[in-house]
Amino acid sequence: MKALESIPIHGRENIGGNLEEMMSDLRATTLEHAKQISQLKSENEQKLESLRDDYNKIKSDFEKMRKEHENLKSSLQEHIRERDELKLQLNVTEGRLQYLEAISLQISPRTCQTLADLGVTRTGEYFVDPDGALIGDAPIKVLCDMETDPVSTIVLHDAMGNTAIDRCADPGCHNHSIRYGSTMKQMVALINQSKSCEQHIRYDCFTTALTTGDIHYAWWVDRHGKPQYYWDGSNTGKHICKCGLSRKCIDSNLPCNCDAKAPHWGSDSGAITNEWALPITELRFGGLQFEGQKANYTLGGLACKGSIPPPDNPAQSCSSLRRAGNVHPGYYLINSKKGRLDVVMCRMDLEETDPKFQAETNARIAGAGFLHGKVTPPDNPAQSCSSLRRAGNVHPGYYLISSKKGRLDVVMCRMDLEETDPKFQAETNARIAYGDPYFDVYHAIDVKSAFIFHFLNHVSNINADAFCANLNKFHETIR
Repeated sequence: MKALESIPIHGRENIGGNLEEMMSDLRATTLEHAKQISQLKSENEQKLESLRDDYNKIKSDFEKMRKEHENLKSSLQEHIRERDELKLQLNVTEGRLQYLEAISLQISPRTCQTLADLGVTRTGEYFVDPDGALIGDAPIKVLCDMETDPVSTIVLHDAMGNTAIDRCADPGCHNHSIRYGSTMKQMVALINQSKSCEQHIRYDCFTTALTTGDIHYAWWVDRHGKPQYYWDGSNTGKHICKCGLSRKCIDSNLPCNCDAKAPHWGSDSGAITNEWALPITELRFGGLQFEGQKANYTLGGLACKGSIPPPDNPAQSCSSLRRAGNVHPGYYLINSKKGRLDVVMCRMDLEETDPKFQAETNARIAGAGFLHGKVTPPDNPAQSCSSLRRAGNVHPGYYLISSKKGRLDVVMCRMDLEETDPKFQAETNARIAYGDPYFDVYHAIDVKSAFIFHFLNHVSNINADAFCANLNKFHETIR
């Protein structure tokens, strides 16, 4: 044992030195760690503070969003309430609009010109009733072009655009029956009371003819079902185009441009003005046999302008009175025979083909100047100009009223004045007394007092002065 203890241990001195270095390194590491921990603690506190700030901000934002949500919820509820109220108002308005539309169909003007005369200036679609309100066919929707002079009433149809023609070789093998937004009766009534009517048509062709020699490949059909071969103006029985009328076709020997069958696009266009033939009811085309042949057509609407000027003389019949704008049944004066004026009952609520449409009364103003004869009294004659106005009469003129039992008085109703105006209803001292069941005419017109015996003066387009002058030709004094 002693021998072992006496043996020296090499490197013991170095162990102590290494330990101190290790302790020193450990202390340094510990300090570094403490420093890092302190730094981390500081950073954590900063992050925690930042998180607190973020939390507070989020909390504040959430509170704001909650309040905004409450406000939006409240606003939405208010909007829903307003929407429901507007919906109710809309339903009421739609109901009123439908009612007004229904009423307007009963009192629709005859043409767009009438609308323009009433102050309407906006071009658009409107309902008109050419054959008269409350009689005949229902009102029709037309395009009123307020930019033209005179104003245009245009009846549209189902082929207003440019239409390609199917390839077929035989004459008239491609056919298109035109469907208008109107009955034929309404269109004829529109034509009869308009100053002018026309319908534009255009044929575009590529090596395709309208007519070759004696073969008509294309034509249109008028309202009477007859084929027509002219493409401009009023040239019944002819095959002619606008260029042929002016002698400006590409081939001066042909009546139409397309008849030349040129190997390029050409066209013939014009306006059909034959009011007896209008409107065009059908289009027929053919002659397209080969692949390279092409053709298109464009047909405009029936366009009528203005109105027939009022005649200077009394009407010849109830039909002419209706065309002049009279729509109410009643007694009228017509000049059916030279030298006299007849009192007739015009049943404007009936068709003109009805035997009762124009009924004679045997009452007339003859050459001797006396009004004589008998007329059947109306069931419920008007009592005053006011009742006539309520019945729909809106034009100034002479009317028959039953102011006293057993007679009818001729009065001037100034429908253009207020009913409180003293001139609204003016007596004429002309009257018709009647027993049962006839009127016995015993008092006529005092021409010297400028009283004229006729009915619906303005409506029937009879000028009072001209009418008075005509009566003076018949007699100098009428009792």
